[in-house]
Amino acid sequence: VVAAAEREAAGGQGVRAADRLWALASSNASPDATPSLSVSLSTRAAELLLSSAGAESSVLGRRDELRPTLATRADLRGEALLLLRDAEAWSAVAHVLEDAVGAALPTEARARRLELVSVLRTGLEDHARAVSHLEALVDKDADDREAWGELLECLDALGDRTRLAE
Repeated sequence: VVAAAEREAAGGQGVRAADRLWALASSNASPDATPSLSVSLSTRAAELLLSSAGAESSVLGRRDELRPTLATRADLRGEALLLLRDAEAWSAVAHVLEDAVGAALPTEARARRLELVSVLRTGLEDHARAVSHLEALVDKDADDREAWGELLECLDALGDRTRLAE
């Protein structure tokens, strides 16, 4: 199956090859199976999908399959984010970044969360969701001036005078 998928990908059928590998990964996701095999298959499927022609719509249509891989592989996440940003698929960009925040090492979590806040504020104009992420940052580090500044801007955009006064 893997060899057939690789042949399909080489023949310009990257999306079909990726779907074949995800199907195989799903069948190998049983408790008896080796988890690393399923992860390897899913990762290769993501690589094939992201390198295929018309990947933007393919990424949007296969977000659930891509989620685990994109959360943990910064290189593939970067490729997917470029495609999604080019397509102005801001909701999908936000979901990818939210998954990345959850899977990030503590040293990377702040940067991922600020990137997510930027998308929420500018791409989606969802200041309420941005506020919850900014509050998480200031709860973690009360001296984070950047997070405080953005939090105050979001509260102002929401017209939340009560919380601004606090």
